[in-house]
Amino acid sequence: MASRQIDGRVPDTGFATALCGFIGVDARQLMQWAYEAGDRRAHVAGLAKVVSALAAQGENIAYAILDKAADELSALCRACAINAGLPVPLVWAHAGGVFGDDRMVAAVTARLGSVPLACRLPPRGGAALEAAQRAGWATDEDWIRKLAGQLATQGVA
Repeated sequence: MASRQIDGRVPDTGFATALCGFIGVDARQLMQWAYEAGDRRAHVAGLAKVVSALAAQGENIAYAILDKAADELSALCRACAINAGLPVPLVWAHAGGVFGDDRMVAAVTARLGSVPLACRLPPRGGAALEAAQRAGWATDEDWIRKLAGQLATQGVA
């Protein structure tokens, strides 16, 4: 939506200016900011926090973006569950920047019809658990608890 406001495809509501102000670029530099990042996916994904902050300040466009994201994420979860033969409503958990916003968690929860489980490990811990299980290691609750503690001590998210 920001790029549409910048190039005139939609009326300027101030959203693009506010977004660019949060990330510290002039509106004319937004596309350059997005495409010149070393890790473009993480760079752009980091905007979830900015959009959440703008929504919390009452920015309607930001709120609409989060609402649409909740629609898409819940539809994706539902489709994956159905394709995997899992029951709906499904058991789910979340991680990542967009779920740092409690409103997003509440919106997806409402759309899925089930409350998310608390994550026992951060995303990197989940990857380590998966690798350990594939390697045939015994990964009982004690192992998972120790891994979580080690990751927390090292500040790994």
